[in-house]
Amino acid sequence: MQLNRVSWLWLLPALLLLFWLGARGLNADSFWFDEYWSVYNAGGAHYGPLSPLGIWERVSTQDPWQAPSFFYALAGWGALVGWTEFATRALSLLAGVLAIAWMYRLGRSVISPFGGLAAALLVGGSAYLLFFFHELRTYTLVILFTGMTAWAYWRVARRGGGRRAQAALVIGAALLLYTHYFAALSLGALSLYHLLFVRKDRRWWRVTLLLGTAGLLFLPWLGVLLTGMSSAVEDTLRQASAWTPRQSVQGVLFMFSNGSAVVLLLLLILSIQRRRAALFAWFWLLLLLGALLLINARFGVILEVRYLLPLWPALGLAAALGVERLARRGDGLAVLLLGLWLAAGAWNSLDSASAWTLQNPHWHLPWRELRGELRPHVQDGDELVFLLPDWTWPSYHQLPFEHYLYGLPVRGALLERPENLGDAEYARRAAEIGAGASRFWLAWAAEQPTTHVERFRREHNPALLHCGSLSASPAVSLELYSAGLPDFEQAVFDAEGAITLNSLDAQFMPDRRTLSVTAIWSRHEAVPLSTYSVALHVDDAAGTLVAQQDYGLPDEARACRSIDLPLDGLPAGEYRLYAIVYAWESGARLNGARAGAVGERLLVANFSIP
Repeated sequence: MQLNRVSWLWLLPALLLLFWLGARGLNADSFWFDEYWSVYNAGGAHYGPLSPLGIWERVSTQDPWQAPSFFYALAGWGALVGWTEFATRALSLLAGVLAIAWMYRLGRSVISPFGGLAAALLVGGSAYLLFFFHELRTYTLVILFTGMTAWAYWRVARRGGGRRAQAALVIGAALLLYTHYFAALSLGALSLYHLLFVRKDRRWWRVTLLLGTAGLLFLPWLGVLLTGMSSAVEDTLRQASAWTPRQSVQGVLFMFSNGSAVVLLLLLILSIQRRRAALFAWFWLLLLLGALLLINARFGVILEVRYLLPLWPALGLAAALGVERLARRGDGLAVLLLGLWLAAGAWNSLDSASAWTLQNPHWHLPWRELRGELRPHVQDGDELVFLLPDWTWPSYHQLPFEHYLYGLPVRGALLERPENLGDAEYARRAAEIGAGASRFWLAWAAEQPTTHVERFRREHNPALLHCGSLSASPAVSLELYSAGLPDFEQAVFDAEGAITLNSLDAQFMPDRRTLSVTAIWSRHEAVPLSTYSVALHVDDAAGTLVAQQDYGLPDEARACRSIDLPLDGLPAGEYRLYAIVYAWESGARLNGARAGAVGERLLVANFSIP
């Protein structure tokens, strides 16, 4: 009787904890390949907006292996909150929290109030599911609609249910069909359970009619499903990488249990009882698992545990029966187990080493940081190459890379490590990339192993001069090179030998209100090293000095340097840029000459602030 008095209020602290664990990752990284497809299919960002029919057509023609309901939800959500990583991923977080709450309702109806609490904590405390609380994918909706449909079915089939439960059954079942094809298999399992184990009375016919209505609502999409199945049959490369049944079962047990598969197996053994609830949970779980394994054997579609996430509600319900059996002992062991389970999920979510095992390592690269570093500096005609980490390939990243470069005046390319391409092909690509650009950017993920940076520098076009490293982000390294700047009349400064400003380009960057100045310098071999510095002065139309930036004269015989000269606070108007070369220890300035003008301070550019 005490188990039936457990209040749902006990679930609130757990929901708050799970919400916080999921929210931590909303803005942690850039979109990866699958998340890009979520935004694209929904017509988000610069890929839309799309009408409902436009979303239907885009998904059905370009991504038929996906069902469309998530993209409809995302399109509406994005229209309300925007298309940043943080804003869009919040949809998955909201669905995840609601899914855990609905697991409580399912467990409470099928088992008991304590069984509902156990089911919610077992599913919500799975760190693998928590990871998808901040992934822009459909999986938390899968858990939500599966729990909703199973609850509504039980309420209507076993307890009669009112109009709300009947409506929830039709809506939940239809949404399940339109959310994920594997999740829809749960609907088949529930239907077969209904056929075999439920008395054929008026209530049975009511449920049959409701499920049939949901099935009819799916008919418009059935042709798309068949097209997706055909493409899966033809994908022999994917089939070769598909998991075996043993890998699939081991992966589910390990990931659901936060690595404690033995504990999960003990709970499942305890859940084998002569109860209607146990029959329901086990029939649902085994039939769904068997269907997934058979489909995988035919089509070879299961490559990771995430494809098996539709098992989580059934597995959580079955394991909750085992926890409730422990609770009937009255010694507090069940409460302790649930607490440890939740703590293990939190630990695996917070620990960086454990969290890394939850995701495919080919997923995230610092595209957002790359865009942020490039945006204030990039100019028309620039080119960029991003050197991929050693463990990945362009096919995983080309589309997200293009997504984050959208709107920037730069052409980008990805280059993988030499071992993937062969030495000759790598050398050819390294020599060609950026060969036709006056300015060229080299970037790589600073925090991930990229062993071919030095090799690329050696085999890259030798005519390009290194202008400096500009990234302030620890996540991405960014270097600028130049092969020559716009036509410029040289400025020559007289030292023991000539110091020459061969070329200079100055552009006002309105985003940061800075003047981007790229200059190519050369020096005679007689000029002593590490002796001179460059000062760039900005005068307004009245001749008043309003801004200044200094840097050391390069020691190379010929070198490029690029700096940002802050101009924040200056009003709109016309300005002049002057160059000075001076001995940094004494401050003595060198005489110079340019375009017939002589002096210590030479005019090198005019620009305006709009």
